[in-house]
Amino acid sequence: MRKIFLWLVFFYFLLLVEVSFLRKVYFFPNIVILGVILFPVIFKVQKKEVFWIGFWGGFFLDFFSSLFFGFYTFFCVFLAFLSFNVSSFLKIK
Repeated sequence: MRKIFLWLVFFYFLLLVEVSFLRKVYFFPNIVILGVILFPVIFKVQKKEVFWIGFWGGFFLDFFSSLFFGFYTFFCVFLAFLSFNVSSFLKIK
């Protein structure tokens, strides 16, 4: 439960940085999506924790986007599971 709360705060912080500072920089990628992709690769996480990483990253992106609600949540959960499986297949950890 504590890890889930820390991920929630982490992705909220990434989104605040992106929305407040990085809107003026047009060539900078979406750092929340980068966090969702890189977090399972860099840190040791279990498969059930990957869902929460993708969920919170996508939830905050959905909250501040103009697309229909759930698009970024589904996309980030898919990316998190994909990066987890690729990293475990290639033994990056």
